[in-house]
Amino acid sequence: MSRRHPEGLVAHGPVGDAVVTARNLSKIFGDEEQAVTALESVDAHIARGRFTAVLGPSGSGKTTLLRCLAGLEPPTSGTIILDGEEISLLNQRRLTRLRRERVGLIFQSHNLVPSLSVAENITLPLDLARRHVDPARLNRIADVVGMRGRLDYRPAELSAGQAQRVACARALIGAPAVVFADEPTGALGSQDTTQLLGILRAAVDELEQSIVLATHDADVAARADTVIFLQDGNIVAEMNQPNRDRLLDALHDLGDTGTSGIGVGRAEREVSQVEEAWSQPLGAQGAPRSRSRSSRPRDWEDTGERSRPGRSARAYDASPHDWDDPADRSARPGRRSSRAPGGDGADSTDLNNPWGYQ
Repeated sequence: MSRRHPEGLVAHGPVGDAVVTARNLSKIFGDEEQAVTALESVDAHIARGRFTAVLGPSGSGKTTLLRCLAGLEPPTSGTIILDGEEISLLNQRRLTRLRRERVGLIFQSHNLVPSLSVAENITLPLDLARRHVDPARLNRIADVVGMRGRLDYRPAELSAGQAQRVACARALIGAPAVVFADEPTGALGSQDTTQLLGILRAAVDELEQSIVLATHDADVAARADTVIFLQDGNIVAEMNQPNRDRLLDALHDLGDTGTSGIGVGRAEREVSQVEEAWSQPLGAQGAPRSRSRSSRPRDWEDTGERSRPGRSARAYDASPHDWDDPADRSARPGRRSSRAPGGDGADSTDLNNPWGYQ
């Protein structure tokens, strides 16, 4: 079958200097009849020093993809290479250190520590890693995010937009290899969204930072250098040097007969299945993969259940918490140790609280 490339879109593939690469990445929640596939044999390539947006409707697997790439979520199978290191081969101690030193995180909820000042919140990752705080670097980052005059403020004294800018500064302070931003503008108004996107753009252009942002908003994605289109747990295409009009044309070409919506500013545009050649990528044996996902969880859901028995899962020893350093765990490589609910182990801690404060 010949493959048609809609205007403005190209097939997603390897890049010359990748900061993150995923190969044959799959993530399944639940087991047996309740198994739900969030990601299905995804190959992802993120270029260093560029602003990459992952665009897709709610439930397409954006958050799951970012969490796996950042080492916050263990995949069911596949390999992930972050800044030249295969994180699927790391033990708990080394994975925790890698996240602290080479990964920045920005969530929709800014997760600031109420008892700390703005400056202390920004330097929190360095403090946890016992790394020296360079005052010149702190001042430069504070200038980039427009918070230089508020470093002694407390989170309660900040607006939502200012708090998210502090969260952005916290992700940038350690000069990580890559910053993952999961719907960072989702709770912001239009003015704050514009300011935050300008900060991320400046981080790439002025600080030579690598940014990966997940969004369902085409207007947000238009600020990126590259847009990766994600649908039903699969990367279906990408676009380089996007703008709003080209993205809208691409979304139209990708299909408009489904029920999932991709936002266009405050409006909603219907987007779902790609044409047959795009929506039925070939599996390992040359057969089209099943597209049945009627019971998929939303991106923000985390069932915490084990993967389906019988899956060929590569050994992957991942702790989702930057503050957790379980050097003495006795669990077998590739398996999480069992913890009772409410215990003090990393597996019972809220996955959305990566900074570990109470």
